[in-house]
Amino acid sequence: MSNGSGHALSLVFSAFLDVGDVMISEAPTFSGTLHTIRRHGPEIVDVPLDGEGLLTSVLREKLEGLRRQGRRCKLIYTIPNFQNPAGPTLSLKRRHELVALAQEYDTVILEDDAYGELRYEGEPQPSLYSLDTSGRVLRAGTLSKILGAGVRLGWVCASAQMIPVLQGFLFGGGVSPFTSRVATWYMRDHMEEHVQVLIKVYRDKRDAMLRGLREALEGTDVEISKPEGGFFIWIKLPTGTDQKRLLALAVQSRVQYTTGAAFFPNGGGERHIRLAFSYEPPEKCYEGARLMARAILAARS
Repeated sequence: MSNGSGHALSLVFSAFLDVGDVMISEAPTFSGTLHTIRRHGPEIVDVPLDGEGLLTSVLREKLEGLRRQGRRCKLIYTIPNFQNPAGPTLSLKRRHELVALAQEYDTVILEDDAYGELRYEGEPQPSLYSLDTSGRVLRAGTLSKILGAGVRLGWVCASAQMIPVLQGFLFGGGVSPFTSRVATWYMRDHMEEHVQVLIKVYRDKRDAMLRGLREALEGTDVEISKPEGGFFIWIKLPTGTDQKRLLALAVQSRVQYTTGAAFFPNGGGERHIRLAFSYEPPEKCYEGARLMARAILAARS
């Protein structure tokens, strides 16, 4: 157990990465995790995504290129379900390919599955951890998305050989015993029903935001993701959008977004933004989406 999934991820990075080591990350990827990675000082090699998630063909090219240089990737970081921020879910075929590549190139995979239980449509995919037969996958998760945002309880699933290594970096006295016991008591009899309620709540918010965006942006060359779960919508802005003007218009309309550049380890994302729908009720998600869409239209040069 850990104090949230951020702490769990940090434990893995501390255990496997030293300054100057090479790791691979999706691009884009979660900005908060990028900050944590950078504090550990590795060289980050990025691999792009498409509608089926991480491009394993490009991953192979990057791993082979490192091998030719006499270097080894120490760790691959991926968000396979409802990827944050772009939204795709890694296909089953690519899940098998990713696990096989980790074994072929002697590296480990950190599977960040903070949103996996919050699926609104489509078929669930097996975790990378469950597909792994060589002990190379570590899977991190959290209760903060499915029990309560302030419940700072996370975890890492790993092979028996890896657990002592991770424990060597677990400082600060461990997680709260009281919170852990309350969460355990609740999950025994109520968690499945509670998650089903959350799925309905968040699906309604997602759909309201998508409806507001599409109504206002119909006929433009904007690209809007429709994630099967999670909390975020990824937008590729229309050609010619002035980002500085967009920010000013969004502030004026009292709507918030995160610029795409925050999610790329080595540059990029200038035409993208991320919207979050988890906090506000559906009617506010719809209203905010329409305000954001109007700002996008007005920011075109």
